[in-house]
Amino acid sequence: IFCLAPDLAPGLTQRLQAWTLVRGAAWALEPDLEDFVRTVLWARPHVVCAARAQLAELDEQLRRRKYRRHSRLIAVLAADGDAPSPAAWQERGVQVIDPLG
Repeated sequence: IFCLAPDLAPGLTQRLQAWTLVRGAAWALEPDLEDFVRTVLWARPHVVCAARAQLAELDEQLRRRKYRRHSRLIAVLAADGDAPSPAAWQERGVQVIDPLG
């Protein structure tokens, strides 16, 4: 899971920690808003957790730079409770999850 740290809603940190412990997943936090999308594209995580604005920017970069083939993304989590449109992600086989719901 790759998260944008400042955007984690209350209670979401504990849920993500529990999920990563149960699944044996790695959890990385990016504290810098400007570096988030670049780091996600470089790290190629399976799950990304960020606010809707950052998920939209990631979607735009994936489309523009044609990273689709190189992406391992299987799910995006809306950290601010404002889930992005699933249609934009479904064509890539990426599931949109509202972790607060």
